[in-house]
Amino acid sequence: MNSMFNLTGRVALVTGGNGGIGRGIALALAQAGAAVAILGRNPGKNDAVLGELKAIGHPSQALVVDVTDRAALA
Repeated sequence: MNSMFNLTGRVALVTGGNGGIGRGIALALAQAGAAVAILGRNPGKNDAVLGELKAIGHPSQALVVDVTDRAALA
């Protein structure tokens, strides 16, 4: 872990964390020590990234959520 960017003990929530830039950000946050939760609409993509996050070794979870649906965010 890069000591210049230590997020041990912190929690990060990444919307769109199951692909592209969001996935890269979620993985980087986990590598820096954060517990990471990703939000995405596609359960299969969520599960794939969740496996990568768990392999890093910090607590992580994936939630199927469409952030454009206000009722789903409640």
